[in-house]
Amino acid sequence: MKTRIAALLACMALSAPLAAQQFDTISFGVDGGYPPFDVLAPSGEITGFDIDIANALCTQLKAKCVFVKQPFESMIAALNAHKFDAIIASLNITDERKKEVDFTDRYYRSAAQLVARKGSPLLPEAASLKGKTVGVQTGSTHEAYAQKPTGPVTA
Repeated sequence: MKTRIAALLACMALSAPLAAQQFDTISFGVDGGYPPFDVLAPSGEITGFDIDIANALCTQLKAKCVFVKQPFESMIAALNAHKFDAIIASLNITDERKKEVDFTDRYYRSAAQLVARKGSPLLPEAASLKGKTVGVQTGSTHEAYAQKPTGPVTA
């Protein structure tokens, strides 16, 4: 499965045709709750930047795209259980994740941001956040950072 994912997404990154295997349909695991990358619209359609990338890949490969909504924290397990062919869900590349799945080169880079109420004394540094509760996406690298023993926050 790891090779299959790498082959699919390498095609996107390199804009080359997939030589090893032809796909009539490619199913992608998506979260559906991470705007602007993937979001479930009121119509029930999943839209966003990652969805646009997947659709471009499917167009290049002359394949039909199917999006399978999956909670982010179980995305890799679902992929390994063959629930879908690939993940397109803003999944950060980490050494731990590379032990389970293959990745292409990044197709975008985005930094994490701290958002607090206007006038809040919170600063984006460990001392300011120590002991505070901060909302993060379950299963994300931000959650992993927040839960480090030396981390500043409670996720």
